Amino acid sequence: MIDRSGFNIGPLEFKPAKPKEDRNIIKPIQPKEKVKTISEDNQEDNENEEFNIHSLILETLKPIGVPVYFAARKEEKLPLVLFNVTGERGVEHLDDEETIIRYNISVNIFSRGNYLPIKKQILKRMKDAGFKRTDVPSCIYEESVDLYNQPIFFNYYKILT
Repeated sequence: MIDRSGFNIGPLEFKPAKPKEDRNIIKPIQPKEKVKTISEDNQEDNENEEFNIHSLILETLKPIGVPVYFAARKEEKLPLVLFNVTGERGVEHLDDEETIIRYNISVNIFSRGNYLPIKKQILKRMKDAGFKRTDVPSCIYEESVDLYNQPIFFNYYKILT
């Protein structure tokens, strides 16, 4: 085999490494008891549960009555809503630790007809859930596929304790 520089490096052989008998192997420590999660114990307050912005957005938008997807549009009947988290940034710090994280979120409504009732519901539900609307640019009409695309942008501020 010849590498990029033109040298003949011969055939490549991949051999798995053989374990050494005297090697100290670090074994993972197993927890003594299982940590409960919110899904296992409904609404129990659990500090080990990590915040999930995607779940929050999905739970907020699901009740509007149209399909809601993260990042990729599946072949569904229109209208549908697509969301994405376009950025995550620490905006406040105390003693070199993040105290507030800002998430940038885009929500797009795809429709062939009147999307205004869906837009109104999204704006209300997101506001009620603590999202801050940052921009609602004009609707894009994609003539080649006869499709309206209404983008809406939000920020969400997560205060860390």
